[in-house]
Amino acid sequence: MKLGEPRVLCSTPFLASFFTLIYALLLARLMPYHELWFDETEPWLLALYSNSYAELLQNKVYEGHPNLWYSLLFVITRFTQDLKALQVGQFAFAVGFVFVFLRWAPFNWLLKLLFCFGYYGLFEYGLISRLYAMELLTTFLVCAMYPKRFSRWYLYIFVLLLNAHTHLFGLFFSGLMGLLLFAEARGGWKDTPPQSQVGRTKLYLGTAIWALGCLLALWSIARPAEAGQLMLNLRAATRPWQAFFPIPHFFINFWNSYILTPTLLGYAMEALLSGAIILFVLACFRVERRLFLPFLALLMLLSLFFAFKYMGSLRHFGHYFLFTVAFTWLLSYYRDSSGENVRAFQRLQALLLAATVVQFGVGVYAIGMDLKYPFHQAKETAAFLKERVPASNLIALEDDILLSAIVAYYGQPLLYVPELKPSSFFQPGSPEENELTLYQILDWTRALAQKENRRVILVSSQEADLGWYPYPVKLYARFDQPSITAHTFYLYQVDPTPLPKLEFVAGTPQEAVYSTKPE
Repeated sequence: MKLGEPRVLCSTPFLASFFTLIYALLLARLMPYHELWFDETEPWLLALYSNSYAELLQNKVYEGHPNLWYSLLFVITRFTQDLKALQVGQFAFAVGFVFVFLRWAPFNWLLKLLFCFGYYGLFEYGLISRLYAMELLTTFLVCAMYPKRFSRWYLYIFVLLLNAHTHLFGLFFSGLMGLLLFAEARGGWKDTPPQSQVGRTKLYLGTAIWALGCLLALWSIARPAEAGQLMLNLRAATRPWQAFFPIPHFFINFWNSYILTPTLLGYAMEALLSGAIILFVLACFRVERRLFLPFLALLMLLSLFFAFKYMGSLRHFGHYFLFTVAFTWLLSYYRDSSGENVRAFQRLQALLLAATVVQFGVGVYAIGMDLKYPFHQAKETAAFLKERVPASNLIALEDDILLSAIVAYYGQPLLYVPELKPSSFFQPGSPEENELTLYQILDWTRALAQKENRRVILVSSQEADLGWYPYPVKLYARFDQPSITAHTFYLYQVDPTPLPKLEFVAGTPQEAVYSTKPE
């Protein structure tokens, strides 16, 4: 047995295939009950309503993600406009990462099954259609291919680059794994396996391909004026505990809530627990320095990102747990090098098992709530608009962020009142100080109805107290039933009526037009 080679096949193809099939059947059964929200539908809308690939790259400049997920959706939307295709793509990647994990991960079967059918594997990265399933698939492929990283040099580098183009955290992981690869290939470790010797041309070419690919991923992530958008978030100290043990408040909008917060005592307890987890994990990885250094750098990158750049949600800081899984997987290849490595792997596996037991229970709760309550109100609202609003009426939007999921379910762009043009996806526009209030939006909608001489149905994410609004506007429908995301929508009926004198009639916030004619 050579250092860095797997000891045994971690599971049989039959068992991995069997449980992957069970997972696929369960996920396919659950997906129709999950209502997509705007973070899920926004990439789909960007791809669908971009007329060319160059236009897509321009439209997604504020997304803060690499291009791979958007590029795949762009290809899909050239063949179909059916929103179900988005979930089909998510389904394929989720089933893919589950199979790779079950087939090659070196953990005991209980841990593997709890992870795949738990909160992260089935709900957060399985049921919710985001780019994280693709990231997990490529991350697990990197781990599975690690023993063959020198014999399959270019293929391994290609998978690293795929991982870098899934997400910023994928870029963190693949970047550090690439640095480790080239350090080993240059003989940077005394116990480097003999098969690590690669020719100089092969080494330099592989390094150049990897570096250019990572730079391209970084360029695709960076947003305009990114450097000036900094913050200070002391809650970043609580994230590792929440990532390993994502225990929510047990109410309807449980998603991204945490049982010990938002009290000051709860934050302090989670910070202490997070510190204990990080120290324990780092102590385990110290036995294998080639993994300890990149893992430490990875934790630092995550912590700096959450502390100074983005507060994040569970899908983001869940990577503390996911990267611990990945590096424990890598540590398994070195169990034969010393007894300390064996003990460190066993301790890490015990921690991961405890975490996945909790995650499985939370996952059952999350799935149950998603079956019982709508995840988001967009699907029901769009169905109402298509079935109950006559074609002669004009449908308009008050907001193009929260309401973009309605556009996705409705199947065509809807008029965005503040810009008086069809809205297909969110694009940052005027600064916040120029944003209109809901009552100003109602004024504009009245002017629009009078100009078009037809009824306008205004879709809003805000509830207006129409008793304080002096003009005839009717609440047409409301969608404020309990939902997991706690977003509500209101439909206002605005009929064409003559505008009184001295009343705002048209224009933009910067070029408002008022009538000054006497009565």
